[in-house]
Amino acid sequence: MGLWLLVKLPLALILVTLVSALWKIRPFILGQFTSPFLRIRGPRSSSWLFGQVKEKHESGDDYAYDRWFEEYGPVVMIRGFFNVRSIFTYGSTAQCVR
Repeated sequence: MGLWLLVKLPLALILVTLVSALWKIRPFILGQFTSPFLRIRGPRSSSWLFGQVKEKHESGDDYAYDRWFEEYGPVVMIRGFFNVRSIFTYGSTAQCVR
């Protein structure tokens, strides 16, 4: 009986720790797929590593954002390094919320 308890108890503790850790990070993982911000339009990312940063740099001009705003509207989602999403707004009524 004692040996069984010494083997099963650490496994149970590891399992409880793993399940609780997964439960804690669940909102961050599910948020990547269920966020309402995913409906914001923007250019397709050509690279998972560079996002649109590579396209912006290769264009050689400062009007890439203007073209994106003209094509997709006043609110555009642009992907940066490692496809991290950034939301850009165009217009004088945009406010910075901190």
